[in-house]
Amino acid sequence: MSQSEAVDPSQLSADISRSLPVSMFSIPIAIAAIIVWLSATVALRRLSDTTSTAIADTD
Repeated sequence: MSQSEAVDPSQLSADISRSLPVSMFSIPIAIAAIIVWLSATVALRRLSDTTSTAIADTD
């Protein structure tokens, strides 16, 4: 197990308070990106299924 040095609580709280606004903006962006990615994946699968069904019907 690693040993820690003496941690300055005020420096730790300053680092945490600096990271909170970044998280406040980055988490919604990440969620929106996942929603867009999932929507695109579903749309491409539907398009692929439609295309393969249309090709099978013409044979």
